[in-house]
Amino acid sequence: MIYDPVLNDAPISQGDIFTSLPRVEVSLKKVFVVDADLSPYEMTWADAAESRTGASQMVRAILPLYPVDAIVITQSCDAVRADNVSLCEIVSVDKMLTDSQTWSTKTWARVLSKQDTENLRWFYLPPGGAAGFRERMAVDFRTVIHLPTEELEAFKQLRKGRLNKVAYEHFREKLAQFFRRYPYNPWYPLDKNEFMEYQNTQHEAVKPYEWQQ
Repeated sequence: MIYDPVLNDAPISQGDIFTSLPRVEVSLKKVFVVDADLSPYEMTWADAAESRTGASQMVRAILPLYPVDAIVITQSCDAVRADNVSLCEIVSVDKMLTDSQTWSTKTWARVLSKQDTENLRWFYLPPGGAAGFRERMAVDFRTVIHLPTEELEAFKQLRKGRLNKVAYEHFREKLAQFFRRYPYNPWYPLDKNEFMEYQNTQHEAVKPYEWQQ
């Protein structure tokens, strides 16, 4: 499989896979702030921030935490010396491909072999191996978690393994592609007639530019 086991004393590196890390969910509309009397008070984040006497004073609040699997995206050299490590959440691949439950092996082979060109927002992780996944999983590049390096080092027993050399090189490049991608409408250089032909091939309506009308 595409995973390697990792010794407990090995430093944290890009491509390391962790299990049961805390993901915090924050609402700007509803925050339960804990004041000096230890009682929670519901308010908006704007009100909670304004209630602090100093701009850098901490807001004590009750927040929901979800245990999630995650993979290190911080570069290995920075993971050693930086104050914080960044990780991306790992989710079931069904969340990325909602109709995949009924796919045949042939369809999976086609989709997974084209994930670089058609699915920049996620990276595929197969089940089994050192990572111990029970189902097909995916790295969701859109969900980033930040944790203190020192504390993550202290809980390295939560590390399942890491990507092997082949998978890591692919992961590194796809991660870079995701964060440097330039979003644009591919039909913008078409003339009016070309745009009409393009529009006929799309499942959803696309809006023409003024020079295409």
